[in-house]
Amino acid sequence: FWGNEIRSAVILLTSGNSRFCSGALVNNTLQDGKPYVLTANHCTPATNNIFMFNYQSPSCSTNIDGLTTQTISGCTIRANDGPSDFFLVELSSIPPANYNVFYAGWSNDTIAPTKGTGIHFPAGDVKKISHDIDPLVESTYYTSPGLNHWRVNDWNSGTTEGGSSGSPLFDQNHRIVGQLHGGDAACSNDAFDLYGKFAYSWQTDPTPSKQLKFWLDPTNSGVTVLNGYDPNGSNFTTDAVLLDISGIETFVCGDSIFPKITIRNHGTTNLIALDIFYEIDGTGFTQINWAGNLPSYAIDEIVVPSLYVASGAHIFKSYCSNPNGTTDNNLLNDSSTVNFNSNAQPIFATLNLITDDYGGETSWLVRDFFGNIVLQGGGYSSINGGETISENLCLYDSCFTFVLKDAYGDGYCCSFGSGQFQLLNNWGDTIAENYTFNGDSLTFPFCLGTSSNINELSESSFSIYPNPSTGKFNIDFSEFSSQKTIHIYDGIGKLIYYSANTSGKNVQIDLGNTPKGLYFISIISERGNVVKKVLIN
Repeated sequence: FWGNEIRSAVILLTSGNSRFCSGALVNNTLQDGKPYVLTANHCTPATNNIFMFNYQSPSCSTNIDGLTTQTISGCTIRANDGPSDFFLVELSSIPPANYNVFYAGWSNDTIAPTKGTGIHFPAGDVKKISHDIDPLVESTYYTSPGLNHWRVNDWNSGTTEGGSSGSPLFDQNHRIVGQLHGGDAACSNDAFDLYGKFAYSWQTDPTPSKQLKFWLDPTNSGVTVLNGYDPNGSNFTTDAVLLDISGIETFVCGDSIFPKITIRNHGTTNLIALDIFYEIDGTGFTQINWAGNLPSYAIDEIVVPSLYVASGAHIFKSYCSNPNGTTDNNLLNDSSTVNFNSNAQPIFATLNLITDDYGGETSWLVRDFFGNIVLQGGGYSSINGGETISENLCLYDSCFTFVLKDAYGDGYCCSFGSGQFQLLNNWGDTIAENYTFNGDSLTFPFCLGTSSNINELSESSFSIYPNPSTGKFNIDFSEFSSQKTIHIYDGIGKLIYYSANTSGKNVQIDLGNTPKGLYFISIISERGNVVKKVLIN
């Protein structure tokens, strides 16, 4: 599905052949193949840099070094600005036809994309792709003012590293919405990434050398979205693509879904007719007879009637066929599947949050018993001492973990205003609260519904030995054999150890490099939770 956009990715090299950043060829409203490359301001491209195309492994299964001969040397600097960290250059020459490049489309819309995909060169390695199936979140860049970034809270597949800077972030419609500025994501964690908003870079500053619009919309057409452009044209006369399925959250609150199916024409002839099929849980396909007039790379969205879903796991499938009444020349991009869980009998918790003066740094998420992200939010615009937020959290009868994050790492207390949060259960009782958060994250386990009252786990359900210890100890679950999640917190509530889906009756923990002190071990199962103390000396 990402074959076109993959061809737009470019790796930046110094004149001495040192790889240092990523970028992407971008389309303009004239669609004339003018070779603009979007990257990051902090990459500070120079006019003698080298731009390398198609540096990618020939096989997905192995990380073989890629072709390094398809390059263009030199560029002209066109525009750059700091708040959203963008840099636009024009290459010294148009990429030759045998490079088979693609000029990526873009969107300057301010509505949060429902998904995000990054294509980049981590640590100067061959081309990689990362996916986030959750909505992007508006954010600041650490302590910088303004919601001028998109935040990927947690990559579902892949991650970024140094060298990925400047790489494009695509929305669910395969259009660029930002370029990588920075973040804490790495191979060793599931932390966030921050991308400068394309919409902010578009025309926030009226100076041509500090905006994208002057260059990418030279006709002043006023368009807010632009599809990609292939200078070599498609290889197929008829090629309908089932581009995306949206309108289905990973965790659905309620008993109904409202799917939307996005199609795109990759053929050289206009797409005027298409058969679209969909089904849920193998119950049989329903057919939609679509009619329209889509030129190459144009997109249309089809709204599916609402569907009833009971609580539990589900699979929504869709495929398309018979474009313009003929056989599709490319069958590899005709289908898509969404796996999701529905919650037909929700139990609501309430989150009351007061941010500090930099609410854009604040985000939160709720993980289920297995460590999956169920809900998330953040990116608040705090003015004059903080913002008060109250949100209903659609959950169910089980145990969860609430995680509060601060992008800058200084929490909400107390140098830039005094923030706080309170989490209430479905009865209105306080189950977690904090007024002194001054780090990068806090984690609180909690249970709702009957799970909050069941004592399947108790003090006698497991034992810790030796206790006190030097940091190496065992947790003995001889009386409790089902799966559980283990959290260990330090004395101020910061999570220092996490293990999901833990099974077995004896678990060995090694915190040998942890400072001496008192720590709290929280054990959560589907039927309860309990906390014990361990002393490291």
